[in-house]
Amino acid sequence: MAAVTLAVGDSRSVEIVAREKWNPTGVLVGPGQRYAFAATGKWIDGGIPCGPGGFTVDQAHGIAHLIVKAGAPFLRVKNGRYFCVVGCVGRVRSSFFVIGTGRPDWSTSRSGLLECFANDVPIAYWNNEGSVALVVTRLS
Repeated sequence: MAAVTLAVGDSRSVEIVAREKWNPTGVLVGPGQRYAFAATGKWIDGGIPCGPGGFTVDQAHGIAHLIVKAGAPFLRVKNGRYFCVVGCVGRVRSSFFVIGTGRPDWSTSRSGLLECFANDVPIAYWNNEGSVALVVTRLS
């Protein structure tokens, strides 16, 4: 997929694969540009199904509860739920932002490629399954 700067009003649909630590969207973003995001679908984290909004530790049961509770301090984005969709610009940690099921108005001070991932513990992507659909729309 070739990277492009979307025209105002244009959208791009991309698949965010749960097992990938980085999912390039093919969208180049820059300062002064505003975007909206909408994510749909279901994916699975170690046997726990959820949508793009992710899940909380309390929503995991049995042994899974103990595992996700122990892993919570190591999530890539600490203020995000397990398995929520997260975006970033140029793989820079300071640019990470939670998308979840959607974000109606987002902008950045950085220029670069928009990438996304499922918020998980970095060493635990091996047990992830599925993907969700993300629509990125340029607002201005």
